[in-house]
Amino acid sequence: MKRFLTIGLVLLVAVLLVGAAQAEKVKHPSKLKYPKLKLTTPEYEELTFANGMTGFLIEDHEVPVVNMTMIFSTGRPAVDKVGLGGLAAWTMRNGGSEDWPGDRINEELEFVDAYVEVGRPAGGGGMMGRSRGPSGDSRSTTVSVNCLKKDLTLCLEIMGELLVNPAFPEEKIELRRETMLENIRRENDEPRGIAGRELARILYGDHPKAWRATEETVNAITRDDLVAYHQAFFHPNNAIVGISGDVTKDEIMGLLDEALASWEQAEVVIEPEPALPLTFEPSVNYVHKDIDQGVIMIGHLGLNSRDESRPAVQIMNFILGGGSFTSRITQKVRTDEGLAYAAYSRYSHDAWTYGMFVASSQTRSDATARAASLIGRVPEQASVRLRLEGRGRAAACPAEVAGPASRHSRAGH
Repeated sequence: MKRFLTIGLVLLVAVLLVGAAQAEKVKHPSKLKYPKLKLTTPEYEELTFANGMTGFLIEDHEVPVVNMTMIFSTGRPAVDKVGLGGLAAWTMRNGGSEDWPGDRINEELEFVDAYVEVGRPAGGGGMMGRSRGPSGDSRSTTVSVNCLKKDLTLCLEIMGELLVNPAFPEEKIELRRETMLENIRRENDEPRGIAGRELARILYGDHPKAWRATEETVNAITRDDLVAYHQAFFHPNNAIVGISGDVTKDEIMGLLDEALASWEQAEVVIEPEPALPLTFEPSVNYVHKDIDQGVIMIGHLGLNSRDESRPAVQIMNFILGGGSFTSRITQKVRTDEGLAYAAYSRYSHDAWTYGMFVASSQTRSDATARAASLIGRVPEQASVRLRLEGRGRAAACPAEVAGPASRHSRAGH
């Protein structure tokens, strides 16, 4: 027995000595030296087509795959028809054309393991969580292709049909309309979605960035609206295409000229984005939902995409709350206090106006005020603070979080 104890002590001492030696070798992060960062951008070729479309190509012959993204500036619909852009994009793809109905497209693409999609970036304030309700319409639409090189001709034929001759069949329109209406009816199911929606309304006010689809706006959209929307924006002189993969410039230009031979230029009018004053007015805003959890969103208007400080802001936000388990908000709220599984911050930007900064967490109701206070202290101060918490605990908010103004509203249960 004594022999085993002696051996155990010797091993323990050895481990401690090795650990101490290793600790001496590990430098403090402030003393680490890094080589100078070198960035090399891939070489690309500019593309100019006779039909007015422009773009660029990056050749990559390592694998026989081609990726393509075409982007259109599509403006915004009228306030009484919010949801038009999303409905149009979905029906263009899933309705297909007379020669290529949507179901046939799905079968052909599944057989060759490729995709051709029409979609729209998130709108209505951007990254605000998982609300099932459709957000406001974006100002752009994308058409994307991914396929093996051997299937590129097929995929470009399908893409050309969707761009030039979309059928907009009534049955597909109604199918998507019903899905959108159901999403709207369920948009108060998730507290994080409610908080994100209301924060966007507070920050953007009457600006189109805060517009959201409602039952009235979705029901007001007709097939004629979709056809007019397509005719207004989907023209080659309003398109920019980016291509990468196993093709040469001559190959891809020839294939696109053939696939889009009947695609004609037209005058495209894009209404400018309304001005949005960059103002900061602190307030506390509370939405009641009868649950045992509280959602906290602390935020203000973010950046324009052209802002030269974007790289610095991204690094700042990585340290603050965007760096997963290494960020300060996560460390404070989750690791140190154990108040939430997720605690983070995001800094979005927008090409036409301003994005949004949001620091957020979700915790139990009786810890909502404490979590909000902790988040508020990490960046020292935020301009607009919105709390969503359950069972009417608004009075629990401490003074340092409360701010000078408070607005209250009630969400559906």
